[in-house]
Amino acid sequence: MKFWVGGSNSSLETGPLMANKVLNQKECGIVAVGTFGGKLVYRERNRGLATSQGIHHTLILQSKQHKELRYARSVEADFDIYLTDGRVIEVHSFDRATIQAAVTLAPTKDVRARFRAQRGV
Repeated sequence: MKFWVGGSNSSLETGPLMANKVLNQKECGIVAVGTFGGKLVYRERNRGLATSQGIHHTLILQSKQHKELRYARSVEADFDIYLTDGRVIEVHSFDRATIQAAVTLAPTKDVRARFRAQRGV
């Protein structure tokens, strides 16, 4: 038996139940990824607290937007989090705050760098 709170049973209205999923938990030893205070954090297996220390950078693999879902869950992305100890966390996320925190840690490429080098600037 299923119960829906709010009068609607549409999954499009509420979005997915699990916002962030670590795809390689056994390989990297990380069981959860999320945000705390606007920063990207992760939690290791058998540890109580999440930490943001040790994150080197992120790499966004793909993202898309679902206009039929509510704003907080209307985006979907796959990204990798690279740690300073060499581990890689593969994440699939529907949470806008987590995706925005991952984007801030992604390296940005300066498209004008090649032209500046040619000018000698």
